[in-house]
Amino acid sequence: MILPICVGHRQPEFPVWRKFQSIGYRPQSVLGEMAERVEIPVFSKHDISDKDLSEYYHLFRLARILRSETVRIDNPRLLIIHYRRFLSTRPLGITSQNQVYARTIKPSDVPEDSAHLIPSYGSNWFCSPILDLQRTIYEQFANHHPLRELIKLLASLTSRSLFSDEDARAFLSERRLVAVATLGLSRLEVFLDIMAKLETAVIAYLEDWRNPKYVGYQRRILGFLCERLHSFLLIRQLEAENALHPTSIGHQIVVTHGSRIVPSI
Repeated sequence: MILPICVGHRQPEFPVWRKFQSIGYRPQSVLGEMAERVEIPVFSKHDISDKDLSEYYHLFRLARILRSETVRIDNPRLLIIHYRRFLSTRPLGITSQNQVYARTIKPSDVPEDSAHLIPSYGSNWFCSPILDLQRTIYEQFANHHPLRELIKLLASLTSRSLFSDEDARAFLSERRLVAVATLGLSRLEVFLDIMAKLETAVIAYLEDWRNPKYVGYQRRILGFLCERLHSFLLIRQLEAENALHPTSIGHQIVVTHGSRIVPSI
């Protein structure tokens, strides 16, 4: 069974397919209402919201619900789309001017059918394009965000033995990045495992360093840290399952007007 989820901090930019459960925006679905009631005390203490953690704020709470005995699914897989992004088996729209791994499409041009969201041959995996950065994650992060935050995260992880020194070296030297790792299809058990690791990492960071409280684009620094760590963990999982091949990769589609993708704040 596939559980379709649409996550976002605002109303979707297009008419979401009827079968999807909404998380993080209204009107809420049943799962969305359940997830909204989940309290993560450390987040409350440090005044953390989706403005700090992006979609991870809602996915951590969703994972807690799905991990409990409240929801039972046979042979579960999770299909996640965002309020303006989804993966497709078809190259819909046009290539983005500023995000070469993505394509843009007008809201009115989004297909009414949802068959293109999942490979027809059946699979446990359908993920975003994996970028060859031609530099390390360490260098790539430093070019876009305050590097000290990445160093602080790794200090928290290694001091608690959540990451070994070898893990830290492998992470910093990784030269690939899954562009928006939260999108796509995966086995529920893998999603829950990765979300648990990411939530633990964020809590460790907050306990050691508190909320960094940046403004503007960098306010989502915790979300950006999660993106890099999520990508690293996902690539490891794909390699372990020998699933890192073209048939597992979808076209990333962004619903917007025009060919430029503007960051969401």
